[in-house]
Amino acid sequence: MKNTKVYLMSTENVKDPRTFALWKEFLPKEHWEKTVRPLKEEDRKTELAAWFLLYQALREWGISEEKINADGAYYYGEHGKPMRRNEEICFNLSHSGKYVLCAVSEMEIGCDIETVSYTHLRAHETLRH
Repeated sequence: MKNTKVYLMSTENVKDPRTFALWKEFLPKEHWEKTVRPLKEEDRKTELAAWFLLYQALREWGISEEKINADGAYYYGEHGKPMRRNEEICFNLSHSGKYVLCAVSEMEIGCDIETVSYTHLRAHETLRH
């Protein structure tokens, strides 16, 4: 049987990585550069939360901190999906509003999260009747 785990995190209490320098020591160089690049603070916090969740998931999976943070350990696929070069584990990240989702598995995996608004609920009710 293949193992799969899903992690969810709110970005409400995440400090902006541009002003909280300790995060720089935590992330591999390529993640740090991607995390501080966005202009909007909310986008930077989302990037940071996504990589933090992935870090926690990989540690739980028994992957050493050295392997997690190794330069060049990650790359982006042809559609922009982040992947690990050593495919001991597959993962996917998603975000919507103030939430970030991380799914990890021994097999290829995808995940998606979406903030549901009143408009979404009304449209669903209309379609149901």
